[in-house]
Amino acid sequence: MTGTGTQADPYIVDTWPDCVAAVGTTGAYVEVVPETVWDMNEIAPLGAGTVSINCAAINGNGAVIKAANITSDLLQFYKNCTVKRLNILDFDGKAYVMRVSGGATATLKKCSVTGIFNAVNSSVFYSDSGQIVFTADEPEYPGEKELGSMIDIISNNGSGICGAYYAGTALALRYTNLHYVGDFNGSAYRHGVSVSDSLITGELNNAEFVSIQRTEIDASGTLSSSSAVQTLVNSSRATIASGNFTAVTPEQMTDSAYLQSIGFPIGVVVNGV
Repeated sequence: MTGTGTQADPYIVDTWPDCVAAVGTTGAYVEVVPETVWDMNEIAPLGAGTVSINCAAINGNGAVIKAANITSDLLQFYKNCTVKRLNILDFDGKAYVMRVSGGATATLKKCSVTGIFNAVNSSVFYSDSGQIVFTADEPEYPGEKELGSMIDIISNNGSGICGAYYAGTALALRYTNLHYVGDFNGSAYRHGVSVSDSLITGELNNAEFVSIQRTEIDASGTLSSSSAVQTLVNSSRATIASGNFTAVTPEQMTDSAYLQSIGFPIGVVVNGV
């Protein structure tokens, strides 16, 4: 590991032990060597362990945490932290993938999370107090596309996407492509999901949103929200239980002239640009 951990001279890491030590340092700035892949099948096949995050910022530079066997909470945020371009791919989850405590906000920019969640009556993301936010990153070069975040999860055993002890938003999805198969609400306390400028696909079962706006839902399930604005729903797949969702046919969902005619903002939900 090199660097002093300041914003001007961040810690530069490539090994997993160095990364864990660096992100656990209060107020530190951390960068991962580009194209780093941590294969957790090789590093910790019996369980990835919990990474305590107290640093201010992590630039993953496209790094991948691959095939983690999550037997205890994987990423535990205790301080406000911005994480960009760090990917958690092909996990087997038996505990929370991300958890925030102490009122911390974890902001994830252009990050991907994919895997199968097998915990019983739990949730992929969890907030003791605080918020997890997925959103887009700024372009690193002129014309860079696909700046949004991506989540692709199969959830089993009655688990949902997010849990929290309190009312309000625990998980915010902005400029995010979400593909989710399972019980979206699950049974782990309140779920607290807000969505904007995103695309949702998959099989949601029952899905209640704290708020949702400028979003397309092309997924099966029963939907509800007390605050739904400019949100299109494929009426051939989903049922609207409550909320001001806009039901459209599959043909209308891809008809730009029709979408413009009803005032839906064209192009906002695609790849976060």
